[in-house]
Amino acid sequence: MNTQDRLDDQLIEHLRTNAPRQAPDHLLEATMNRISSTPQRGAGWFGRPVVRLLAAAAVVLLAVAAGTQFAGLIGPPTGDDASPSPSASASASASPSASPSAPASRPSAEPSATPVSVGPDETLLSFIARCDVVGPVIGPSVTILGDGRVIWNRLNDDQSSTLSVRRLNAQGLAQVTDAVAETGLFEADGVYRHVPREGAGEPPGHGGCTWDYGWFGDAEPVRVSSNMWFGDEEESTYYEPAPERLVLHQLAMNLQDPEGWIDASGWADPEAAPFAPLSYLVLVTPTVTEAATEGAPDVDAVTWPFAAGPNAFGEPVDGSQQRCGIADAAAIETLANELAAAGLEQFEQVTNSANVTLPWAARGAAVDLLIYPQRPDGEPPCGGSEVVDG
Repeated sequence: MNTQDRLDDQLIEHLRTNAPRQAPDHLLEATMNRISSTPQRGAGWFGRPVVRLLAAAAVVLLAVAAGTQFAGLIGPPTGDDASPSPSASASASASPSASPSAPASRPSAEPSATPVSVGPDETLLSFIARCDVVGPVIGPSVTILGDGRVIWNRLNDDQSSTLSVRRLNAQGLAQVTDAVAETGLFEADGVYRHVPREGAGEPPGHGGCTWDYGWFGDAEPVRVSSNMWFGDEEESTYYEPAPERLVLHQLAMNLQDPEGWIDASGWADPEAAPFAPLSYLVLVTPTVTEAATEGAPDVDAVTWPFAAGPNAFGEPVDGSQQRCGIADAAAIETLANELAAAGLEQFEQVTNSANVTLPWAARGAAVDLLIYPQRPDGEPPCGGSEVVDG
């Protein structure tokens, strides 16, 4: 992964020298101000060795997942949306409206010191990283609620992650709101993809991510999506100038590490705590017996969280054999305790997502099972979620 660690000077210099003439002045000015005033306290998810490990693991996991549809369970590979290959980039940027080198005219976005009004359990801002690494890896996601709660995959020192929650105070919430406004990119829906530079040749082959944002602080929800930034050298060599993607990449770096972005004065809670969900999304995909996890108990030997079995609960996903349903925390805790007792360590903390492939002897098959905690706003839901739709 080619994400740079020294964004400060490089981002400013890139904007000064490479920004397209069409870029609105307020965007460039706000970007340079934000970069110069934002502390860079760590590279977070995508600046650490973990990503190189995940990219290597993806090759193995793809082979294991072949034919099981399991890759679709958790934020599937970004495909045309995030691939840096020329063919995918050309396809994604075929529409002039998607070109970051010719941004549409936007009204000036004046930062507001007062956070917008949404309900305490309603989403103010959502962020999802969709990377070409298949399950069981869960990438960064962040939900900021109207009462200041930030729920995110907190990266631990051992490279594991914990779904955590910590509440912002008014100052911290205003910092988030201002950061969104200062980008100038959340006035309307927008998609910003790599635009290949003519005659530049083949870009390096490596993984990539797409940053997907949802902003709900205005009258109408705004959705913004952007490919990640691959570093100044690669970007200037192979792609057209893209100040929008640069700005959205910096916002992504901040959101994936909110405690590194917002200092202690912006938090109402002294420290983060494990998030205790009230409900879980449950995804099941049928597969062959041979795919069952070694030592996993049979489906019929555990307390299934639904009245209907794995082939009939909830609802089908996009007309496929995969099914999705919502279970309350008590039911999932019972199931998780039984699976943990069988030696499946991933189910020891039910506040996190976990997956396993259970044998189903009565059907001569197995089922891929994933449980995924829901946030207070009901995200992700069955259908239209980052887990289901990717």
